[in-house]
Amino acid sequence: MSHPLSKSASSPLTIDDPLKNLGIVQNQDGSITRIIQYPTTPPTQDLINPILTKDLPLNPKNKTWVRIFLPKKALQNQNNSTKLPLIVYYHGGGFIYTSASSTINHDFCSNMSLQLSAVIASVDYRLAPEYRLPAAYDDSVEALHWLRTTDETWIRGLILHHPFFGGSQRTESELRSVNDPVLPIGNCDLMWELALPEGAGRDHWYCNPTVVDDDVCFEEIKRLRWKVFVLGCYGDPMIDRMVGLVAMLRRKGVEVVDHFGEGHHGVAYGDPSNEKFSLRIKDFIDI
Repeated sequence: MSHPLSKSASSPLTIDDPLKNLGIVQNQDGSITRIIQYPTTPPTQDLINPILTKDLPLNPKNKTWVRIFLPKKALQNQNNSTKLPLIVYYHGGGFIYTSASSTINHDFCSNMSLQLSAVIASVDYRLAPEYRLPAAYDDSVEALHWLRTTDETWIRGLILHHPFFGGSQRTESELRSVNDPVLPIGNCDLMWELALPEGAGRDHWYCNPTVVDDDVCFEEIKRLRWKVFVLGCYGDPMIDRMVGLVAMLRRKGVEVVDHFGEGHHGVAYGDPSNEKFSLRIKDFIDI
C-alpha cells in the first residue's frame, strides 16, 4: 500500500519531475537522500492513552521490528475470555518512505485498534532502494512466522487497502491521472524503479500480480480458506488495476470482497477516526 507523500489535493505537481515531487535525491551509490522527513511517534504506555504500544525486535540483523497496538480495556477486563482479532499491518510509502513509527501510520493503527478492539502488529520492513524487493516482502513474511508462536486459530484473511500496483501498459485510470494532485503516475513509476530488482520492469510479478501464470499461490490461498478484501477509491490512479485484480482472483476461485468508493489514494489517512474504514474492516472480519 502507498499513501499521499506530503502533497495536498491543491498542491501543483508536474509529471516531469517525480524526484522533486517525492522529495528525494538519488546518490551515486544507489541509495537516496530523503528530503521529506515524516514526523514520528514513540511507543506509548501512559495512563491517558486508550491504546498501549510497544516496539519488539523482529530481526536484529536486518534492523526490522514490529510495533504492537493493544486496547487498554483488554487488560483491564482480565476475566473476559473474548479473543481479540489480530491484524498485521504493512505501512504505505511506495516501498521507499515512512516506517511503523511514522505518525501517519502510528495514528492510523492506533485508531484502528481502538475502533475494532483489535491487536495490531505494524511491521517496520526494510526500504528500497537501499534494500530492493523482495526485501520488504521477505520481512513481511518473516513477521507472520514470528507471530505464529501459538496454536491459536486466528481469523485468516488478506486486506488490500489502496494497494500499490503497476504495469508497463497504461490503464485508462492511469492515463486520466497523469498529473493527479495526490499521486501522479510519474511518482509511481519512479517508486517502482527504485523498489524493483535492478533491471526488472513494471511487469515483474512483484509489481503486477495479474501476470502470474502459476496457479499454485491461488490454490494455496483457497486451501488456507483465506478471504481477500480489496478497498479502493475511484479517484485512485490504480483503481483499474484493483478492479482487474478482483476479477482475476474470482476467476481463480478465490473468495473476494470488494469495496470501491469516492475519494483519492490514501484518503483514509485524512480521517482522524478511521470510522468508515474500521466499520468495513469489522464487517469483513465478522464474515
